[in-house]
Amino acid sequence: DVDAETAVCMIYDAFTKQDDEEKAARLGRKNAQIMDRLAMLQSHQRALVQNLRDAHVVSELAAREAGAFLKHAQKALNSGRPGFPRALTPEVPLLIFRISQGASSSGTCYLSATQILFVTTYVPLVGSTRVMLFDLDMIDFQVDESVPASLLNPFPNTMNVVLPRSREVLFSFRPTIGPTRLYKFLKIIQSFTN
Repeated sequence: DVDAETAVCMIYDAFTKQDDEEKAARLGRKNAQIMDRLAMLQSHQRALVQNLRDAHVVSELAAREAGAFLKHAQKALNSGRPGFPRALTPEVPLLIFRISQGASSSGTCYLSATQILFVTTYVPLVGSTRVMLFDLDMIDFQVDESVPASLLNPFPNTMNVVLPRSREVLFSFRPTIGPTRLYKFLKIIQSFTN
């Protein structure tokens, strides 16, 4: 014979076990749905990058921008150094944004599907332009958050272009967009080049 309290405990344990099994099954299905959505999102991102990368074939504007990118790339000062691309080809910029380097230099960064190009001009010297080009497969990025923001320094955080193994800084710049957000975007683009 089983008394009433033991019977209630047995029924409660049975329901708890059944509920735990159902929760685990629901969680497994939800995780599978999330992974499928994530795979679809990554596939969509990859397709967007590829479409923009190949836009110079169908768009006159994209072809012009790719030509301008190549013209700048041919003037790169870091040719033959670590991080420089093996070959120069017309690249359609996916993202163009302003950068600064210290107090005396500002410029523009062009990010393509496989390369990043920095074109900077020294303010005191009119016409003094410096071009640096890096292959996204050969470099890494790091955000330096050691300087706090202030009224006189609204964009304090710098980003560094570094060699992956030695962490040697090849180029340092201050983007006008949020460095942390830019870092995440750069990592997404780099994941497509590998």
